[in-house]
Amino acid sequence: MAELDDDLDAAPFIGDFEARRVERFLHEWLGGRLRGAERLRVSGGRDGRWRILMFRLEGPVTYPLEARVEVGRTLREADARALLLDLQGMLMEGYLADRSPRTGTNWEQISFEGHNVWVRGQEVRPGEEQAASELLAADAVVRSRRLPTGPLPPAEDDAAAASDDQPD
Repeated sequence: MAELDDDLDAAPFIGDFEARRVERFLHEWLGGRLRGAERLRVSGGRDGRWRILMFRLEGPVTYPLEARVEVGRTLREADARALLLDLQGMLMEGYLADRSPRTGTNWEQISFEGHNVWVRGQEVRPGEEQAASELLAADAVVRSRRLPTGPLPPAEDDAAAASDDQPD
């Protein structure tokens, strides 16, 4: 039995061929909701007893959506894959319908088809983030130019101490 477990851990949770097959299906199913050059990518992995599946919308807005579930006595490998594919498909369809994220950036536990599944996702807008970084950098340069260049005035404590030294 240990050999079977070792072989299972060495095999990918979702291989490249199956990931491309799922991507083609998603593009047929959800293609009408994709904008411009947007693409959906699928990948999966393992972390001990956890099985992880990621759907990633790529385009002007990137939306990586991750889900993970623990396999064991009540959930077998193939069932975990089917469960996560169903959940991810439902979540991505909802996101594409109104462009509103269905999860937060932290892992959230939900119950789906009788199993506890952990999900998270975050919209990333690379163009907007780059523009914001450039604005912040430009503002820092402007502020640095406004700083006084001469000697600093004495601190209030120094001025008070100096007046105490003066004779009355």
